[in-house]
Amino acid sequence: MYIKKILGLFLITCFIYSCKNDLEVNAPWKETAVIYGLLDLGDTAQYIRVERIYQNDGMDAIKVAQIGDSLYFDTATVVLIAKNSNNVVWTEILKEDQSIIKDSGLFANSSSTLYKTTRFLNKSFTYEIKVKTKKTVEGKEYTSTTALVGPSYISSRPNTFVLSPSRKYTFTLFKGNNAVAYDVKVHFTYREYDSLTQDSVEKYLDWIAVNNLSVGGSFDLYPEIIGRSMYDFLGYNIKPKTGIYRKIIGCEFLFIGGGEQLLNYININKPSLGIVQKKPEYTNINNGLGLFSSRNTTKEYIPINDSVNYFLTVDPATKNLGFRMK
Repeated sequence: MYIKKILGLFLITCFIYSCKNDLEVNAPWKETAVIYGLLDLGDTAQYIRVERIYQNDGMDAIKVAQIGDSLYFDTATVVLIAKNSNNVVWTEILKEDQSIIKDSGLFANSSSTLYKTTRFLNKSFTYEIKVKTKKTVEGKEYTSTTALVGPSYISSRPNTFVLSPSRKYTFTLFKGNNAVAYDVKVHFTYREYDSLTQDSVEKYLDWIAVNNLSVGGSFDLYPEIIGRSMYDFLGYNIKPKTGIYRKIIGCEFLFIGGGEQLLNYININKPSLGIVQKKPEYTNINNGLGLFSSRNTTKEYIPINDSVNYFLTVDPATKNLGFRMK
C-alpha cells in the first residue's frame, strides 16, 4: 500500500530537517496534520490516514515515535465530498476503522486508525476532503481535491503468455482518464509439491515489471515485459529446496494508473544521487502535509504458454528451482 511507505519516509525526513543547529528544535507547538489518501475507483472501500507531526519535548525522537499517542489526534472529523461540476452531490463523514494493522518498524503500530467509506465512487466526479481535529484552531481546516483515475483496458494481447529469456512481451493499453503514469505488476502463482507425499501448497510472487511509464499525450501505451528480467527475478526470489518440485499456475497482470499528484509526490521523493541532498517538500494538503490523489488498477489474467514452463527448466537463472513441465 503506497500510504504506509510514503508516510514513514515523510516523517523521517521532517525529523532530520528539524535537527539543524540554526533551528529552535522545541519551538512553540503548532498543530500540523499529515494526511494520506488514494481513492481507487476499483476498490470497494476507501481509506484516509490522518496523523500528526509530533514534538519530542527533549526526549529521544525515535523513542517518541514508538508511542502511538504521539502519532494520532485524540479526535478527527474526516469528511469526503463528491462534486459534479462544482455542485455537491453527497457529503459523508468517514467512520474510524482499526481493522488494518500498520507494518512494524520505526513508528508505533500498536494502534492504527484509518477513516473509511464504502460509498460508490463515480469516475466523472471530483472529490474533496476536509479534516478537522479536536485542537484545530477555529475556522481552520485541512483540505484537498482530486479527480479520479479512470479504468484502462487491454486492446491487444496474445491469447497466452509467451516469453523467452531473450524476447519481450508487449501489450497495447488504452489509458484511463486522468492517468499520467503506469506501473505494471505481474502476479506469479505457482504450486510446490512434496516429492514423496505429493502434498502441495500454492505460493505467489509479485514483480514490478514496468515502473513509472509516463503517459504523455498518448491514449495508447505499449508497456513491455522483458524476458531476461523476469527469469532473473524468479531465480533470485525462489530458492532451491530439496525434496520438492514446482509448477507454474498462471500470471495475472495488474496495470496501475496514477494521478498527477501521486506522480509528483513519487518524483520529488526519489533518492538524490547528487551532493545536495535536501529536496523541496511536496504536499497538496491545504494547511497541512501529505497527499490526496487517485489510482486505478486494471487486472488481466493470461494463461501460461507451455514454452514458459520449458524455459523455466533450462534457463540458468531458474533451472535449479525444480520447475517441471505441466
